[in-house]
Amino acid sequence: MTVSTDLPAAPSHREIIQAAGGVTRLAERLGAKRTTVSSWQTQGIPAGWWPALVEEGLAPSVEAMRAGAERLGLQRKQAAPSPVEASEASAPKTPLSRRELRAAKGAKGGLLAFTRLIDIPGLGPGRTAQLAAHHRLWLEKLEAVERGEVRRLMGFMPPGSAKSTYAVDVFTPWFLGRKKNRSVLVVTYATALAGRRGRKARSVTRQPVFAALFGVSPEKGRASAIDWGLDNGGEWMGAGMLAGITGNRADLIVVDDPVKGRSEADSELIRRRTREEFDDTVRTRLKAGGRIVLIQTRWHEDDLAGSLLPAGYDGRSGPVLCRDGEVWEVVSIPAQAERADDPLGRAVGEYLWPEYWGAEHWAPYRLNPRTWNALYQQRPRPEEGSYFERSRFRRFQDHELPGALRYYGSSDYAVTEGGGDFTRLTVWGVDRGMNLWRVASWGGQTSSDQWIERQCDLIARFRGRGGIRRWFGEAGVIQRAVEPMLLAKLRARRLSCPLEWLSSGQDKAARARGAQALVREGRVWVRDDGDGDCFIDECVAFPAGRYDDEVDCLSLIGRALDRVSGPGEVDGRGAAFADGGSVWAAGVNGGGGLPEYAEGGGVFE
Repeated sequence: MTVSTDLPAAPSHREIIQAAGGVTRLAERLGAKRTTVSSWQTQGIPAGWWPALVEEGLAPSVEAMRAGAERLGLQRKQAAPSPVEASEASAPKTPLSRRELRAAKGAKGGLLAFTRLIDIPGLGPGRTAQLAAHHRLWLEKLEAVERGEVRRLMGFMPPGSAKSTYAVDVFTPWFLGRKKNRSVLVVTYATALAGRRGRKARSVTRQPVFAALFGVSPEKGRASAIDWGLDNGGEWMGAGMLAGITGNRADLIVVDDPVKGRSEADSELIRRRTREEFDDTVRTRLKAGGRIVLIQTRWHEDDLAGSLLPAGYDGRSGPVLCRDGEVWEVVSIPAQAERADDPLGRAVGEYLWPEYWGAEHWAPYRLNPRTWNALYQQRPRPEEGSYFERSRFRRFQDHELPGALRYYGSSDYAVTEGGGDFTRLTVWGVDRGMNLWRVASWGGQTSSDQWIERQCDLIARFRGRGGIRRWFGEAGVIQRAVEPMLLAKLRARRLSCPLEWLSSGQDKAARARGAQALVREGRVWVRDDGDGDCFIDECVAFPAGRYDDEVDCLSLIGRALDRVSGPGEVDGRGAAFADGGSVWAAGVNGGGGLPEYAEGGGVFE
């Protein structure tokens, strides 16, 4: 490591701090508390930090640090240790009792005792740290991971609850120190964040108490924040989730916040790539019998954790059989308790960490329902809905359906077979008041020939009711993939239905604004049955839901509202059809449409 050229041959400790960029910069590089580093300007830098400063290139040598200490009159108190005297010289300011040593090394309660003895990065001395109930529960579960009792652990907590501090900064050094030749891989949304976590975790291994407990210290010659080791053969590696993960295999993999924020969480492409990277790269780095800890704040119903959890997961904590076939221990702690079986034993309505956060702390976050439900309640699918509100949908029984309706169709096509998405076909009835009635629907994960057949079935089904006057779909790639096959099938079955393809240039939330307005005005009617319940559930979950094919169909009809009309109205296609009749009615060209469009063309092109 190159030593700063701004330093004299025998710099004072104050000069070393200034050359490093000041107190704040040095604290960041060492993973130490700023107030601690600030005290070094007058009291000198403790001997336990000298090797770290030399390794970082911030000091020329341990001898130079000793010389600087002599000038402060601290030679006897902070003499640099020799290899033989490492254990005694590395002892903490408050000597460890045998009881403390046994507790910190123990398989049960050891991590909690260790936390009490160290300086927790970013929090300060563990002896004075106020460990809340959720901290103790989290430390207990992490201990069970080290013992091998839990091999898959998920943790969901609100931002600022210190879940990453204890799982990465504190747990991973303790995991490495307890046994020889262990390796840890920490994966975050970006390599830079992994580096910051690596510096904090490494700072724990440089503390005198760590050497006193385990008799190990950081390995010399490996200064990278994302690739460092201990002299007991332990290795700590860090990487970004989508940055390409290479290197040795790991006994413990910690995935800490795999996505950066809402924009990435809302991207279907990034969600899919994140899951693929987890399955194909991260998981394959695990040694036989290895452990995985997944820590995240829930951004989206189909985020990494959501893609693993079973369909219909209700937010419970405990062992959960997930869709990857493994049992994960789940610790889900919402900001405000919602369940009688709350993992912390709170009553419903009680807030998290009341001794640190008062009730007023949560008020600003409750103003945004989506943020509150996802980030703070760990329930990205809100009960009432943020974009579409559940109470705004109208329900109907079959006998309440208006007698006079004009019918239109909309489709969300999944052109990749087996890609995980559903094809959805929906028929809407429009009444005289321009209300939308969801009268028929079909959905499935099938091949194109099957859902084209189902669309033709729907068109044929409504042929005797005046026909489906237009069918709307997404323009672009989907249109080019679907339209030729669909027109050919319509011709083969002697059916005709005008197809109209709408541009999809904006994001889904923007495209659904028209539908959102219709729902808020109470103009969307849904059949009061199980299928209707599923439709509303998916709309309420939007835009954080796992699926959105129902929303896409609703969005299309909302965007096409200026192209539809109710019975007895002229809809822009000529007065000949203002009475609600249809060119597809029986007796009109055999139901095949006007002669010039009998080959399946659109009558309004």
